[in-house]
Amino acid sequence: MKKATSDMTVGNPLKLILSFTLPLIAGATFQQLYSVIDTIIVGRLVGVTALAAVGDTFAINLCVVGFVQYTAVGFGVPVANQFGAGNEKELRKYVYNIALLVLSIGIVVCISTVLLSRSMLLMIHTPDNLIDLSHLYIRTCFYAIPVIFIYNSVASILRALGDSRHPLYFLILASVINIVLDLLFIRQFHMGVFGAALATVISQIIAAITSLFYLLTAVPILKLTPEDKHFSSRHCKNLCIAGIPMGLQYSLTSIGILVQQSAINHFGSDAVAAIAGADKIRGFFTLPMESIGATMATFIAQNMGAGKMDRIRQGMRNALVLQIAYAILVGAVLYSFDRQLLLLCIDSSETVVLNLAIRYLNVICFYFSFLGLLFLYRFSLQALGYGSLALFSAVTEIIARCIMSWAAIHYYGFSAICLINASAWIFSSIFNIVTYYIMFRRQSKKIGLQHT
Repeated sequence: MKKATSDMTVGNPLKLILSFTLPLIAGATFQQLYSVIDTIIVGRLVGVTALAAVGDTFAINLCVVGFVQYTAVGFGVPVANQFGAGNEKELRKYVYNIALLVLSIGIVVCISTVLLSRSMLLMIHTPDNLIDLSHLYIRTCFYAIPVIFIYNSVASILRALGDSRHPLYFLILASVINIVLDLLFIRQFHMGVFGAALATVISQIIAAITSLFYLLTAVPILKLTPEDKHFSSRHCKNLCIAGIPMGLQYSLTSIGILVQQSAINHFGSDAVAAIAGADKIRGFFTLPMESIGATMATFIAQNMGAGKMDRIRQGMRNALVLQIAYAILVGAVLYSFDRQLLLLCIDSSETVVLNLAIRYLNVICFYFSFLGLLFLYRFSLQALGYGSLALFSAVTEIIARCIMSWAAIHYYGFSAICLINASAWIFSSIFNIVTYYIMFRRQSKKIGLQHT
């Protein structure tokens, strides 16, 4: 059996980054694939109203599920630190206390969001003809929050140990099941948006069960002893310091997206459907940028534990080149094949929706480099141990989205809608870049003093 972990503190940084990133990209692609297929199936088989209803839930779903996902990512940072330092005893204690936190936080978030789902939709001015379908979809999805938390926490632990492949395998399995169930529930059983939501929930349950089984049975370093199985306020505190700010940062970012969605809703269901379809396509192509950022979180956290700051500097240079090159490539692809890609989820007869979506995509693709920088430096700042500072980057996003949303409603219309995301990416990436290099120098001096 191949070793279930990978030490990123030794070896060629570029090769390690690429070998770790490629499974993450594949996983992100499959994850987005079944989201895109959801959109295609709903848009083509149920109709543009259903597509708009599902698209209207995006910002709320991003706010809630993003909090869970990125809190789980943050939980992996102390695990990666201990792995890099070679401290297996502390590592196992962190893993056990992650399980306690996931169980408690997951249940609380699930109950709260299910009860408040309709109120959240009303808060963003969901159009009257969409509210019932949107509520049915998002409420069903929220029942899966505990299992979403389980899968993402297991994946975060495995990635902290240098294993980015097995989370991919579980995600591929879930993606295939989701696609099959989508077709079964919508095309055969005519269950509409509820069928799409139910298919997603079932696939997420399967991903959680299979990944947890693997973690408990196939990773020798994580075989817990009775000594490891104790609640520790110190370990939980460190996990919360690493994870909660990252989750809150993503939720704060999503508040800006909620403002953006509210602005889009002012332009009617055609605009909602256009942005929903275009953002699904855009997200499918830009998710690899997030994977590069997530890779650097593990790379930096492990090397921080080992005290190898020069190696972190070298890895960041390599990742920066990868991120910019990919952003230019994907921007060119989306600009060149915008109509062909959008026709996958928007029927050609919906000319108003299609033209709005093309207009949006043609603008946004010129700003992908800023999105790449945002992901790279936000994850890296978190891995340095300054997750609380990432909250301020979320504030810059909120401010940018609020200003552009106000401009869209009162002055510039749909043209300003097309620039909301771009403005947020620009301001937040600038903040994260400046903050990262200041904190990197501070950590380098601190570790240098420890070794003298």
